[in-house]
Amino acid sequence: MENEGLIRLSVFLGLFILFALVEAWAPRRQPVAPRFTRSGGRWITNWAIILIDTFALRLMAIALPLLAVGAAFDAQANGWGLLNQVEMAGWLELVLVILIFDFVIWAQHLISHKVEFFWRFHRVHHADTEIDVTTAIRFHPIEILASML
Repeated sequence: MENEGLIRLSVFLGLFILFALVEAWAPRRQPVAPRFTRSGGRWITNWAIILIDTFALRLMAIALPLLAVGAAFDAQANGWGLLNQVEMAGWLELVLVILIFDFVIWAQHLISHKVEFFWRFHRVHHADTEIDVTTAIRFHPIEILASML
């Protein structure tokens, strides 16, 4: 896919802005810690973490070019994988892929809470002083790299 990176970034930023606006217009509770301060603040910290994560993933993509999207294209081209072996309606395949992907992410998250080694990295996400839209992007770079693998 020629514009895969631009599409992913556009979807990410679009959803981030949408959820940030929903939080601003209809907050579930009032924030205690400010989003921005003169010395940075939570949002600057959380965005800095995602930039480090993105840089780490780009470096990994150089070393291992078959990351998620590349692996998916290779699987499709070579007929690998379960969904390339069965014929089904496109909408049903999409629903099935979303359910399977969501289950795998849930299982990975569960493991990151239960296994001490993984918890050491995952707690960066839970160490945020507030829970808002930026908490969803606050992950240790090693956890992000392990997720991609």
